[in-house]
Amino acid sequence: MGVQLVGSGETADVRMTPLGPFGGISEVRARVPGFPEAEERLVCARLRCQKGGPEITGNDCLMCSRFRGWQDGPTPLEITIHCAWSHLAPVWARMTRLPALVTIPLGKSCGVADELARSSNVHHLVITAAGCLVGVVCRCDLRSHSSNEPVDSLLAQKVFAIRSNATLGEAVAALAELGIGCLPVVEDGALVGVITRGDLKRAGAPAELLGAHACPSCGNTHGVRCAQYGGGDFCVECRDPLDQFFDPREFGEGD
Repeated sequence: MGVQLVGSGETADVRMTPLGPFGGISEVRARVPGFPEAEERLVCARLRCQKGGPEITGNDCLMCSRFRGWQDGPTPLEITIHCAWSHLAPVWARMTRLPALVTIPLGKSCGVADELARSSNVHHLVITAAGCLVGVVCRCDLRSHSSNEPVDSLLAQKVFAIRSNATLGEAVAALAELGIGCLPVVEDGALVGVITRGDLKRAGAPAELLGAHACPSCGNTHGVRCAQYGGGDFCVECRDPLDQFFDPREFGEGD
């Protein structure tokens, strides 16, 4: 399948056990300039159907095999477009593309990295060196380290990535088997994007296939650890009342 283990001077394909098929409908919000009526609202619409992707029109949606209709949005200047996804769709069509990736270079502190993630409203940061992929870090990991500690100390020597032409089904299998929430996407060895557990969930992948644990307090799947003391799993946001029991280094499941 299209998963690679990179780093430490080696590149190797990784075999994952295929999981069951899935399909779902996602919603994309589109802007409608002016006040066109009826079907003209779709044709005039402007949208980006993936982060970092080019702006397209509703007319482009009409020619897309994934288009499944549209409806009026919450305001007269918006519509909601429905798109169909399946486990056979390619990763490149669902990932966050390179222009929209939030990256941070080696040598920056955990505090700086956490603030960048918070201000950018993302959970994962791609770590780079000389423009090349060297790892991924999530906010859960950053919170368990001193703010002055460099992000270099959080990185594993080996990094898992997925090829852009792999399927969403392969991405689901990889995240579930590896126990991670995010995969860098590569093409001919170059970083071209990132796909997360949240991206796959919004494409219709069932939670049970993704391997995510939901916090019983808030439903969050960020930073959830397996409970050892009863009462279910708790996320990094809800663990404060139970800090005397939890070791923050045990947190880190992704989105």
